[in-house]
This record gives sequence, structure tokens and C-alpha cells, in this order.
Amino acid sequence: MKKTTLTLMAGILVLTALPACWKFGKSDDEKKIEETKEKTESATEAKKIIDKILKEKNLKNSIKEDMKEVEKKETPVKKTSTGLKYQILKTVNNDSAKPQKGKKVAIHYTGWLSVNGKPGTKFDSSVDRGQPFAFTVGIGQVIKGFDEGVMMMKVGEKTRLTIPSNLAYGNRQVGALIPANSELIFDIELLEGS
Repeated sequence: MKKTTLTLMAGILVLTALPACWKFGKSDDEKKIEETKEKTESATEAKKIIDKILKEKNLKNSIKEDMKEVEKKETPVKKTSTGLKYQILKTVNNDSAKPQKGKKVAIHYTGWLSVNGKPGTKFDSSVDRGQPFAFTVGIGQVIKGFDEGVMMMKVGEKTRLTIPSNLAYGNRQVGALIPANSELIFDIELLEGS
């Protein structure tokens, strides 16, 4: 009887001690369950962040695709009586001002050597420098093709000019980058002008 009483008392002691253990400490299984739950919550949060990034990337890709569509619908290349070719890349409303001869203008431009009528080697860019180029239009401060092309533009417009050598530097070599008799291509955005 003593043995049974002792066994019974030990069992009661264990049963009363178990809830106390649960209150003060967690078993390895409970810890693993909690860690798994935390990882799952972290993974769910990470998935939300990844989904947001992918949506933003898809939006950027969508914008790039839209730009490609715009490029496919390019306006025609026109030619002036002097031989200057121009193509409007970005239009503005018809009420926008055109620069007048003798007035200051500010532009952004990128210039390339023409290779079979397409941009080849880039030789200069105000865009790359992050600094617009300002000059007085129509008085010979720049090459003839530049003057002629900019005076046809409206403020806010972006145009591609293909300038034959006789409206550029002619038979003169300019630095190491522009050989004599070079046809030049410029993308120009008229930022200011009156």
C-alpha cells in the first residue's frame, strides 16, 4: 500500500507540475511551432514586398513598351530647302512659342555622327552633363543647321535634326571626334525661347 500511495502521490505531483512547466517554459516542439509561424509570417510579408516590387517593375516595363510604341509611330522626316532634315519626336500644343532671331534660347541636346542616316558615335551631350546649353539663336553663334532647326521648334518640343556637312562644319575637322565633311545628328529639346 505504501508503494501504491507513493506512486499515486508521484503521479499527482507530476500532473500539478506539468501546467507550471507550460507556464514558465515551452517545449522544443512548441518553440519549433512558434518559429515556423514567425517564418511563415515573415515569408508572407516578404512575398507582399516582392509582389509590390514586381508590380512597380511591370509598370516601368509597361512605360518602356509604351515608349517603343511611340517610337514605332514616328512622325515623318521632313527636309528644308537648305537640305536640313528634321523629325519631330515630341509635339506640343500649337500655341507654344517659337524662338525669334536674336533671342536667347536654352536647349538640351545630344549629338552623334551620322552613320547611314542613323546615330553613330556620340560626340557631345548637354543631357549627359545635366546642364542645358544657352545661346542667342539666328545670329551664327552655333552651326547653321542648329540655328535653322531650333528656330523651327516650339518651346517644349523635341526634334531630331540631321544636319548635312555644309550646314555643320563643312570641310573642317573639329577636335578628334568630328571628321571633316561629317553629317551630324542632333536630338534637341527646346526648353526656353521667345
